[in-house]
Amino acid sequence: MKISSITTKICKSDCVKKGLELAANNGFLFNAGTQLALATTLRPISIALTPKTEKENKKLACAKSFGSAFTNFMLVLGVSTPIAKNVKKIDVSPEKYLSPKVIERMREGSKPLIESKSYQFATQLFKLGANALTAAPRAIITCAMIPPMLALIKKGRGVNDKNGNYSSLPQEKHVAQMLYQRTQSSVFPTNNPTFKGKVDLAKGMGKIIESPSVQNFAEKYKNTNLPMHTMALTDALTTATLCHQVNRSKKIDDDRKRVLNNNSMISTSFGILTGYVADKATNKSTEKFINKFTELNKGNPKLSKYVEGIKIVKPMLLYGGIYYGLIPLVSTFFAERVNGKDK
Repeated sequence: MKISSITTKICKSDCVKKGLELAANNGFLFNAGTQLALATTLRPISIALTPKTEKENKKLACAKSFGSAFTNFMLVLGVSTPIAKNVKKIDVSPEKYLSPKVIERMREGSKPLIESKSYQFATQLFKLGANALTAAPRAIITCAMIPPMLALIKKGRGVNDKNGNYSSLPQEKHVAQMLYQRTQSSVFPTNNPTFKGKVDLAKGMGKIIESPSVQNFAEKYKNTNLPMHTMALTDALTTATLCHQVNRSKKIDDDRKRVLNNNSMISTSFGILTGYVADKATNKSTEKFINKFTELNKGNPKLSKYVEGIKIVKPMLLYGGIYYGLIPLVSTFFAERVNGKDK
C-alpha cells in the first residue's frame, strides 16, 4: 500500500509533470542539469571513498568531473535553447512548417501529430542529437578547465610539482564568468539580431523532417531507445576527444595524464555497458509506471508530452546514477593499476 501510495503521489505531482515536460521539450538541457547535479555531489563523494588510491589522482578526477559537468551545462544553454524553442513552434503550428502530405504520413490515425511516435522521434533527433554534435568542443574546453578546477579544489594553495603547472592560476576565480561570456559571444551566434533575422531555424528543421530519408529513418527506428543510444554515442565521442586533448596538454603533469585518461575510458566503457543492462532490466517496470501514470492523468492535454518525458528521463537517471555513483569507485581504483602499474 505504501509503495502504491507513493507512486500515486509521484504520478499526480505537478513538480514531476513540469520536469517530464522539460525533458520532452528539451531533453538535452534536462540531461545536462542532471549531470551537473550528480557530477558536483554524488561523483566527488564516490571518488573520495575509493580505497587505495593516491589523493592527487582523486583530486584530478574530481577536477575533471567538475570541469566536464560545468562546461557541458554552459554549452547546452547556448545550443539547446534555440533548438527547443523552434521545435516547439513546429509542435504548436505544424501546418506552417510541414506539408499536408508529410503531416498525414506521420500522423497516427486521428491522433494529433505531436502524439505520433515517428514525429516525436524526428524532433528528438534535433533535441538530443545536438548533444552528440557538441561532444568534441565540450571535451576540448573540459581539458582546458582541468588545471583551474584543480587549483580551486586545492583552495588556491597550488601544487608543488616539478613543472609548477597547477600553482595558483589567476583566472581560477573567474572561470564561470569567463566561460559564460565566451560561449554567449563567440561560440553561439543565436544572440546576434542579424542571425535571428536572416535564419528561421524552425523552417530549416521542417525541411529536414520533410526529407524522405528522415521520415523513413524515423518510421523504422521510432520504437528504439534514442535517449540511451545518444548518451552512449556522446560519451564515447567526448572521451575520445578528451583523451586526445589531455595527451596534448602542457598544463597537466605527464605523470598524471595516463591515470586521467584511464579513468575516463574505464568510466565511459563501464557506464555504457551497465547503463544498457540496467535500462533493459527496468523496461517492464517502466511500462507499468507509464500505464499507471496514464490512468491517473487521463484527459490531461499534455499527457503525451509527459509520457514522452518519462521515456527520456528514465535512461538518463539510470545512466547518471550508475555513471556518477558506482562507476567512479571502479574507474578511480583501476585507473592507477592498468598497464601493470599498481600503487
